[in-house]
Amino acid sequence: MPEPLMHFESHTASEDVAGQVYVDRLEWQSTRRVARRRKTFMLDTVPIADLRAITSRKDGLRHVLMALDHSGGRVVFRVHLEEAAPLRRLHDKLRAGDHASQQ
Repeated sequence: MPEPLMHFESHTASEDVAGQVYVDRLEWQSTRRVARRRKTFMLDTVPIADLRAITSRKDGLRHVLMALDHSGGRVVFRVHLEEAAPLRRLHDKLRAGDHASQQ
């Protein structure tokens, strides 16, 4: 199995997400806090080819809300400010076929 190109974490009031970006797909696994317990849900995957657009807006001093539109709907991640720009650049390179791993 290939190694992920990038790891990222998303945190909201009720959900923590651990995500990985691969050459051909975006995967994430969510963990929700319910009554002080953590419950892990299934792994979700979206092929890079299905990602239509990525938009972002600032959410506080240290976080950015990143919305990824794909053929099945929209996924919103709240990532740290330092992860937002590299995630967006990686998405753009993978969509264009310009990433070194795609050569």
